[in-house]
Amino acid sequence: MKDVSTHHTHCPSCNELITVDAEACEHCHAHKIDNYIPHDVRLKIKALTGIVAFLPLLGFLISAIYLNHIMLTGIICLLLSVAAGSVVYQKLQTHEKKKNITVWKRRTLTW
Repeated sequence: MKDVSTHHTHCPSCNELITVDAEACEHCHAHKIDNYIPHDVRLKIKALTGIVAFLPLLGFLISAIYLNHIMLTGIICLLLSVAAGSVVYQKLQTHEKKKNITVWKRRTLTW
């Protein structure tokens, strides 16, 4: 007799018996999300990205008083701001995805 527990598990939403490698439950339509990032962590990532992106712009505002080439400095600071923000955002996202949190979410069916 084969051991059933090695090939099947229970759905966390409805407790229905499903296969171990199933991506969705056919009974309650819940689906598995790998590398899930919780909502509060996503908000913190966006806040830190905003702060990091604001720092070069703050530097521009301070240096605009002392420089003659305001337009060139503004463009450079804007590009630095976008680059710094995207680098920080990608690093924090990959750091959270390495935690490899798997959750089951129920789909909202509308028909």
